[in-house]
Amino acid sequence: MKKLIIGLAAMLALAVQPEEAGAKTDKKDPVVMTIAGRDVKRSEFEYFYNKNNGQEVAEEKTFDEYVDLFVNYKLKVAEAYRQGVDTTKSYLDELAGYRKQIAEPYLQIQGWPDSLLQQAKDRRKWEVKASHLLLSCNENTPENIVDSLYGVIQGLQHEVEQGASFDSLAREYSQDPSARQNAGDLGYFSSLQMVYPFEQAAFTTPVGHTSIVRSRFGWHLIKVFDKRESEGDVLVAHIMKNAARGPLPEGMPDPKQEIDSIYNVLMAGGDWDAVCAETSDDAYTAPKGGAYPWINRMARFPKEWLDVCYELKEKGEISKPFETQFGWHIVKLLDKRKEAPADSAQDAKLKEQLAKDPERVKEGQHAYINQCRARLAANKKLRKQAAGWSDEQVLEWADAQLETENADFRNLYREYHDGLMLFDVSSKAVWDKASQDTVGLQKFFDEHRSNYAFDKPRFKGAFIECADDDALYDKLKDIYDHNAPIAASDVVRKEVLTDSILTPNPKAPRFHIVNGLFSEGDNACIDAERLHVEGATFTPKEKMPRVMTYGKVLTEPDELADVRGSVVADYQTLLEEIWVEELRKKFDVKINWKELNKLR
Repeated sequence: MKKLIIGLAAMLALAVQPEEAGAKTDKKDPVVMTIAGRDVKRSEFEYFYNKNNGQEVAEEKTFDEYVDLFVNYKLKVAEAYRQGVDTTKSYLDELAGYRKQIAEPYLQIQGWPDSLLQQAKDRRKWEVKASHLLLSCNENTPENIVDSLYGVIQGLQHEVEQGASFDSLAREYSQDPSARQNAGDLGYFSSLQMVYPFEQAAFTTPVGHTSIVRSRFGWHLIKVFDKRESEGDVLVAHIMKNAARGPLPEGMPDPKQEIDSIYNVLMAGGDWDAVCAETSDDAYTAPKGGAYPWINRMARFPKEWLDVCYELKEKGEISKPFETQFGWHIVKLLDKRKEAPADSAQDAKLKEQLAKDPERVKEGQHAYINQCRARLAANKKLRKQAAGWSDEQVLEWADAQLETENADFRNLYREYHDGLMLFDVSSKAVWDKASQDTVGLQKFFDEHRSNYAFDKPRFKGAFIECADDDALYDKLKDIYDHNAPIAASDVVRKEVLTDSILTPNPKAPRFHIVNGLFSEGDNACIDAERLHVEGATFTPKEKMPRVMTYGKVLTEPDELADVRGSVVADYQTLLEEIWVEELRKKFDVKINWKELNKLR
């Protein structure tokens, strides 16, 4: 395994090396530009261009601007190569993680998830009635025992085909614990109710015939008795009285008598919703008239409960009281439908569910591996060598071909490959520098202060609210009268929060302070009393009715800290412009406009 991984890593290392200028020209995918000696093919540029601009045809200026942006992007990547970012362990480890993640959808039969979704939806229109006999084994069972069990179940299948009673054989041989009671009878079921290999066999075995299949539970002998159209979905409401646990205590009403009484009220014309809200023990549904969302035979309800639901024929029809393990019920039919309407959100949810099914994933991977084996068998150079490959080796080989054989994957992987390098080199040259260069940032702010004037006045200072307590209020006021708002907060922490009389319970403070730069709409008190916003009103909190504000109104920033975020962003833009200008001087840029213009 280690040799396989090392071999794959070596192939990938070659695969991700950009093609050098002067390489053999591909007429179907010509070079459109060469940046720092590295060729960019039309397919790569087109991938990024379409991704950033959609499929619409851009105006000439927009196209030219994008070419310029793309060149800048590749110049930064070239600088990352020069710095050796692509050889660092942290980069290689992170790239390997991304590659494994993005390769997964390509290492399967294309369209497999969609085909599983369609298969499940098609099968849900049908129900199969079948019985099974199970001989248990799992992935850890020795192969000789697995083979022996297969021989046994083949013998049992032969007996059934010769006329033996399936019920009798299931009761005698099946290792499914329920077989002693139900003789393996599973009743009617649809898609997603059984493990996938079992479902596959049940839906593909003709009525009246048997088949053998292995699932994660072992070997199954399946006999199919019927196949019918699905009964569809039902919309029902119910009223429930909980089952009694043991003998009824004296004076406790009998749930059977209660449900009978409720039924009589309904039959006499009682309003269903009102009766349900008043009498049903199902706290979840009672306030909603006992209604459930649409359900079908796959819903996790007792079989006898579902049977009653499907026996009701007309909308509004009410069942007689009946019993399940949970208690006594009355069910009302609200609606029926043969098939749920198309719902993209439900389809996406179902598709996600199918993609997580280990046996469906295994089946898809097995099909893909067989497809790859067929390709290898047709490859004269690899045919003999690959004949003895394990499934794991076949997948390693297929993985290694992705860059050369799949343009979508190649471009997506290139995007991650270059993007990670770009992030590293840009952080050093622009992002980290802009935030850490305090002298340069301050100088930039001083030179461009006028660019950061406020569109509306803002209040810089503190908002204080406290309980109706003279001592606490006077102390806070004294602190803020003699200190700048920000510095006052430190004094409050030292002199108020440590005073057990002023703050007897630190976990339930009797005052609240907010410092900062307040824009219109940030604080109702400041809007009304400091910014004088038209129509602004303020009502103090009942528990903190004493309010104070300290600070000043600004029409422009007082200092860099007031607009630091905006200044850092603008300073980053300046640093990037300077950096790109330096890169254009450092590296050669050649553009094949003849080919690029074909993409306008």
